[in-house]
Parts: sequence; structure tokens; C-alpha cells
Amino acid sequence: MQTDSSHYATSAQRRAVSNIISIMSEDLSRANRILMVAEELNSLAPLAAMSLSIYDPLTRKHNSIFSNGYSRETVAYLDNSYMRVDPAYLWILRTNQSFFSWETTNFDYSRSISARNFWNPAGYRGGSTSYLKSRSNRYVGNLHTSSEDPGQPSVGFLRIIDDISPVLSALVDNWKTPKSLIEGLEEYACSFFIDNTGNTQRPHRHEACISGRIHELSNIAVRKYGNIDRLHVIGVRLPSACWCLCGDIVHRVDFNICHGGWLVSHVPASLPFGLTIRQAEVCSLSAIGMTRTQIADILTISARTVDRHIENILEKTFARNRIELAYIAASSGLINLDYLVAHFNSAQCHKKGGEDD
Repeated sequence: MQTDSSHYATSAQRRAVSNIISIMSEDLSRANRILMVAEELNSLAPLAAMSLSIYDPLTRKHNSIFSNGYSRETVAYLDNSYMRVDPAYLWILRTNQSFFSWETTNFDYSRSISARNFWNPAGYRGGSTSYLKSRSNRYVGNLHTSSEDPGQPSVGFLRIIDDISPVLSALVDNWKTPKSLIEGLEEYACSFFIDNTGNTQRPHRHEACISGRIHELSNIAVRKYGNIDRLHVIGVRLPSACWCLCGDIVHRVDFNICHGGWLVSHVPASLPFGLTIRQAEVCSLSAIGMTRTQIADILTISARTVDRHIENILEKTFARNRIELAYIAASSGLINLDYLVAHFNSAQCHKKGGEDD
């Protein structure tokens, strides 16, 4: 990326921008690049705290991948409630602004809910949030800063952040390319790419996999549940991970959304929370909405046995009820891939039957 730094006020600003762009081209891990970028930004403003929060389009949640100076409670607030209740953040959403600071708001930000509960008690008197977008103008996350100086960070500093936003976005963009995702896989993981039309392609460096059934099931799951517009509905949401039996071996199957489709990978793994295979089967069926009687029929066990399994599963997962268990199962890789696809096929059959009637 080329950035016109001629309008920057000082040589230090021009140098920092040049350094940040250079860092992005170096062969370093993402963690090291983020740390080096943070050091460059700290050289431009007296920042007391900074947090880089990424947006996951699959779970529609934020997660801080770098934080310095903020307490754990503050980081949790920035990743969750902040974006729903902070008046200045809501203002940049309404007005399509790329940043705000305490100085640029048209009200006394020190009286806001965020300042009263978090910034003022921590001794901060200034701060900002930059709304990060990729080169294609897609939202990828936020950069939060706080300062003990009421005038910091300056508008000039925030304009620099805005200029290099596409560069920072490359560090935090969860819509990665298949190649970048493959580089982060476990050594023995098998992977394959499913494009938006449902075609499956195998990376050249991966040998043929004997678990063809996982590939077939994954393709069906992606074509049905991989619609981004439906990810917020748990009943038709593709989990980020499932499990599947290959012979007697449990495989974790990971679904990673990326440019052009999905990268699916699988590797032998233990079931989460120390569940047995039978418990994981009951958990899966319960999570996709089966009743105790339906679960008993599918697994050819008694309803009382299902209840006993549910009690043990709740104890192991620390879930308080079946609704909470469904959320934990969907977010922890406890949905069985076979049952997920069978549930889809059953729903399709019921739908067609209703249409015939």
C-alpha cells in the first residue's frame, strides 16, 4: 500500500507511517507486527492505554487481540456493551465518521456512561475510537486509545490512523484468504476450500484425505448453513466447529469463512468438556432442537437415560439449562456434523411434504 504522507505536520509522523507500512511487509507473526505497530503509534501520542478489537463476521462478536494499559473489565466492556451504549460511538455509526475523540464530540464526553464508569475512575482524561475498514470498505474492528492528557490523541493523530486503516485492517480482518488460513492450520490437519458455488478444491500441499465423508457432509452443511444473512439464527447457523466420527476416531471439523467461500479443515481431537461420545451425541441432538423422546428414538435408548445424560452434560459444561447448553454446543464444537446435515435434510423433506399437501 502507498500512502501520501506529504500532508503530515512533522517528520516523526511521516517516519511512523513509513515504518508501519514497512512492518506489514516483513515476515513476522501477526502478534509481533501488532506489537511493533503499537510502538510506532505510541511514539506519536502520549497514550496511557490502547486496545485493538477485531470483528468476527461469523459470530458477530468483537475480541481484543491486543491490549495495553486497560483492565480486563475495561477490555470486556470495549468488546461488548460499549458499542451499544457509548454515545460517541453511536454517533460515528450514524454519521459514517471514521473516528471520534473526547475533543471532537459536540457534548461533554466526560459525563458519558463510558467515562463515568471506566475512563474517569482509571484517570483517563482523553481518548478515541477509530472505526477500521478494509480496502474494500468493509468494517473489520476498532482501535481504542486513552490518555491522561485531555488534548490527546490529537485530530492529526486520528487522521493518521484513518489513513493507515487499510493497513491495520490487514492485521485484524477475519475475512482472510484461504492461503492465510491454511498457513495457520495444525500440522496434520486436512483442509479443503468450498467456493460460493459449492465447488470443492484441495490445497496443493495437502495429500488426498481418506475421510471423504467429512468432505461430503461439510459441503452440504456449507451450502445450507453458510448463508451470511442467516448466521444470527441459531437454528440455521453454521457453527464455527463441529465434530464427526471417522471409524472410532473423533475429528474436529472447523469452518472458516474467507474471501470467496469457506476453508474447511479437520483433525483428530478430543471432545470438549471431557464428554463421552454418547454424551456428545445427546448434546448435539438437544442443541438442534430434538425433544427427549426424539433423542431416545434416534439413539435407541430410553427417555430416562436421555434425562440422565442431559444432567451429566449440564454438570460438565456448567450450563444451567438446555437453552444455554445449545449455545455452548454451537460455540464449542459440540454439534455433530452428521446430525446437522440430517436435520437439514429432514427439514427439507417436511417442507416439501407440506408443499405437496
